Formats: sequence, structure tokens, C-alpha cells
Amino acid sequence: MIKWKNLQKSDMKIIHEIAIRANGLTKVSIKEYDMDIAACHISGNPLNLEGLLLADDYNFFHDVWGIHENIDKETGVLKNLFYPRYSNNACPKKRAFGYCFNLFDDCPNCPEPYFSACRNVKEQENVV
Repeated sequence: MIKWKNLQKSDMKIIHEIAIRANGLTKVSIKEYDMDIAACHISGNPLNLEGLLLADDYNFFHDVWGIHENIDKETGVLKNLFYPRYSNNACPKKRAFGYCFNLFDDCPNCPEPYFSACRNVKEQENVV
């Protein structure tokens, strides 16, 4: 379940600006982009919202369309191993290529190994 109360008003304004820009590139509604990007941002994959808003069209479209297509609308968790380039959690390799090449070992640039990179799984483990 998405915890909408965790969304800050300052983030809502930037998310709405991102949604307006994204709507200019596709036929997805502004409201739908608002919801998808906000859900992603507050559900374990915080985004660099300012960076995303100012990104070039190629990287901007990669992230907003990828979020839209891969977000679980019930939980806000990204599926299908999609990883936004403008994620605050991204190491330089993930930002450049969408994934890190160190699949099984700790990457010196990543906060944790690739296969345990899902913040939601880590949070659920620590809830006990």
C-alpha cells in the first residue's frame, strides 16, 4: 500500500512540473504521471526530482515512461528490474546504464549488492 502522507508538499510541486513536461511527450494524462512518479518517489525509490525535471529529453523520457510502465499501482514498487537514472539511490553505473555490472559482489559505488537493491525488501526485513 502506498503511504501518500509521506509525500512532501515541496516534492508535489516538482512532481507536477515533471508530469506536465511528460504529458507533452506522450498521451498519458498529467494526473496519471503525477500519481506514478509520486508513488515511486515515496515507496522506496526516492528520485532526484530536480535533476529529472532538468534532464535532457532522452533521459527524462527513459525515467518517466519507465516508471509509468513498470510501477505497481498498488504498492508503488518498480517491477521488471527497471531502475530510473535519476534515482537518488543510483550508483554511477546504474545512472549510466540502468543497472550495475557487479551482479553478485558488493560494488564499491553501490550502497548494496544489485540483487538486494530493492529498498522495499530491505525495509520489510527491518520491520520485525
